[in-house]
Amino acid sequence: MTHDVFISYSHHDKSAADAVCAKLEQHGIRCWIAPRDVEPGTEWAGSIIHAINKSKIMVLVFSNSANNSPQIRKEVERAVNKGVIVVPLRIEDVVPTESLEYFMSNVHWLDALTPPLEKHLDQLAGTVKIILDRIVVHDDPIPHVAPIPSVPAVPTETESARPQPQLAPEPKISQRSRSLSRRAAPGLAGLLIIVAIVAGIYFIRNRPTAPSEAAPQFVQDRSITTSTDHVVSVAFSPDGHLLASADGGNNLYVSDLTNGSKLSFGGPFTQQPARGGESVAFSPDGNSLAAGGTDNFVRVWSLLLRLQIRTSMLHAATVESVAFSPDGLLLASASMDKTIKIWDARTFGKLNTLSGHTASVLSVAFSPDGRLIASASADKTIKLWDSATGREIRTLTGHSEEVRCVVFSPDGRTLASASQDKTVKLWDVATGNTVRTLTGHSDMVTGVAFSPDGHWLASASWDQTVKLWNVESGQQVGTLMGHAKQVNSVAFRPDGFWIASGNYDGTVILWRRTN
Repeated sequence: MTHDVFISYSHHDKSAADAVCAKLEQHGIRCWIAPRDVEPGTEWAGSIIHAINKSKIMVLVFSNSANNSPQIRKEVERAVNKGVIVVPLRIEDVVPTESLEYFMSNVHWLDALTPPLEKHLDQLAGTVKIILDRIVVHDDPIPHVAPIPSVPAVPTETESARPQPQLAPEPKISQRSRSLSRRAAPGLAGLLIIVAIVAGIYFIRNRPTAPSEAAPQFVQDRSITTSTDHVVSVAFSPDGHLLASADGGNNLYVSDLTNGSKLSFGGPFTQQPARGGESVAFSPDGNSLAAGGTDNFVRVWSLLLRLQIRTSMLHAATVESVAFSPDGLLLASASMDKTIKIWDARTFGKLNTLSGHTASVLSVAFSPDGRLIASASADKTIKLWDSATGREIRTLTGHSEEVRCVVFSPDGRTLASASQDKTVKLWDVATGNTVRTLTGHSDMVTGVAFSPDGHWLASASWDQTVKLWNVESGQQVGTLMGHAKQVNSVAFRPDGFWIASGNYDGTVILWRRTN
């Protein structure tokens, strides 16, 4: 029998597996399920292996019974080793064992935790059909972006083309001369080392001063209307071709900058705009997008499938900020409930709750090495946490009003914070001391972003401007003017040549670097 999907399940979940099979086949998706499709007279194990090998997708009906089943682990292992796409459908709120987690660490899960099961199966069928369409058409990810062109390498002369030096005949040296040379070599080597050190010190002290890097200059390139509400968060995808924005009204927008189109999250639950709201963040691999909203939920979408894949990460109040760890394994969310929650970005189970702020937590960020988490709060403080243990390391004080945003520099040594007190502060991460305070905005500062090289800082303010700063000197080097209302957020594109800023009138302005 020719089939597309292998259904893996524990015998305790046969009724759920039969319902899954019926719904998929109702949508025209060919399934293999035991014992129905085990041919009479054939070996059971051999039939299972053969069916998995011939499948494109494995739908795993995941429950506590499946989690503890050695047979299920063998089937999943076989599927992963054969390159079969695994789509787990979780029917019970169970964390996978380490054995299963090893094979499914990069798999997106679909949940069917709330009864009745049938209401979740259309979403499953839509997801499977999208994956099958991709496999049939291209067998590669949706080509929604083109690769960023890299700077071509300077061609170098090949070794074979280089003229080979002509070596003079080696002079004949007497045995006595060789002996004297060996005895003199250590003293000569020491003298040469001393000369080299002295010359190096002289060069360092007297080398000409290199001209400082020219300050970046940006011009307004275009404006994107995303919402009738104010844009509170903007983020570029890691490849720089997608721009996500949230409007504070539980709406999420994703624009393809290569062609100006807006991505729709299709399948059986088409939503454009999608429900999101207060904050957006791309996963490091660019395959997922997380958002927090005023309905207290953290949601995650698959950008390859264009489907929402998780909705049950919940706070007790509005989720103000979300951030992925650099390795993509953790997802942090900050809320008006005064907490930061850490989630497993693979299974979306809660790992930790960080408590200590006395007012709303408005921003959260991971350090570049993933070891630290920074949080900014309406209690006028910034806190640093150990991401592995959740232990509070230190509290940074100095702002006189609530702290709206916090980000790490690319090298992880500096922390930048934006505050309602109209200032930006730079902090030494190692000591917690203030390095400098940047003043110049005439209203509260709502967002900050480092350039990818860490030399420049952009700040967004309710004074309707974005300002650029030299991080080393603290000097203001530019002001981007063009917004008609308050600016709520700012982001550098990963190549450093574009800036996006979100406006209170529902637009995002893209600024292009000209030098």
